[in-house]
Amino acid sequence: MNNLTQVISEVLNEPVSNLRLETKLKDIGSWDSLNHMVLITQLEEEFNIEFSGDEIAEMESIEDIANIFESKGVNFDV
Repeated sequence: MNNLTQVISEVLNEPVSNLRLETKLKDIGSWDSLNHMVLITQLEEEFNIEFSGDEIAEMESIEDIANIFESKGVNFDV
């Protein structure tokens, strides 16, 4: 999960130490709909994958994002 949390940390300007699987994106102070799309774009570029509209809508927590990655064959150490 280190690479995942690092990208989230950089995009949302939140220390990695504050990010846990159960962290809800809406609870991160700098999260808004624009930063959500910036995050999606950065994740797609960083990991060379594409998310569907449904997958993007399901991304409410870091765990949700990790689960979507897992469904695409990308696993992170948790």
